[in-house]
Amino acid sequence: MEPEERRMLKRTMSLAEENNKILKKLQSARRWAAFVRVLYWLIIISVTLAIYYSIQPFIGNFTEMYQEAERIFHDVSDFKDIIPGSQNNQ
Repeated sequence: MEPEERRMLKRTMSLAEENNKILKKLQSARRWAAFVRVLYWLIIISVTLAIYYSIQPFIGNFTEMYQEAERIFHDVSDFKDIIPGSQNNQ
């Protein structure tokens, strides 16, 4: 092998090793990015569920209060229909 070919072969080998290191770093970075992305979405979903379950009793109370108010309103409306002369006041 001639000295020029040998020098070119060594240069090619060093470039291939450098490319291999860069590719391994890129692959590692891609894996970490995928892991962080999954972790990010797991945190978002778990926080959302935790908030939902923590405010669910309040939502249930508001729903019950609304239904009670609606029932009272209908009872008052029904009572108004029973009272004589209440139709004239409208």
